[in-house]
Amino acid sequence: MIDQLEELGFLVGKWKGTSTDQFGAKGTIETSYTYSFEPSEKFISCQYENRQDGKMVNRGALFLIFDSNLGKFVWKDVISYGWVNNEVGEWKDDKLLFDIVMIDSELSFFKGVRWRSFIRKYSEAEIGSGLEVAKEEQPFRLYGETRARRV
Repeated sequence: MIDQLEELGFLVGKWKGTSTDQFGAKGTIETSYTYSFEPSEKFISCQYENRQDGKMVNRGALFLIFDSNLGKFVWKDVISYGWVNNEVGEWKDDKLLFDIVMIDSELSFFKGVRWRSFIRKYSEAEIGSGLEVAKEEQPFRLYGETRARRV
């Protein structure tokens, strides 16, 4: 289990980035992430927050583990808007891609919509974090990506 997470150890640290006119928002969203091996080396956790014009828009906590029973990564994203994304995915070609398999406290707005999240490693100093969306059986399209640099 730990070996799988060690491959993603590059995430550990602080990151800051922006996205403009993405994620259903107009304007620029500034995002900060702090990744760590918490509560133990069997997890990678992340605290993040999104701000627009200096005001808090959203914040959350992520917990990532490798589930040896599934042979996949499992990601829990607790979002301050009031729901939890339960995600399952794989690391391939410098991209960690997750299918959101269930949303706790799912809003009716999300019914019939499929979501995927991802983290892409551009370099040791730059990552992308984002969402893809698809309605029913249509192909996925980019909903938004934040490009972040290590600070």
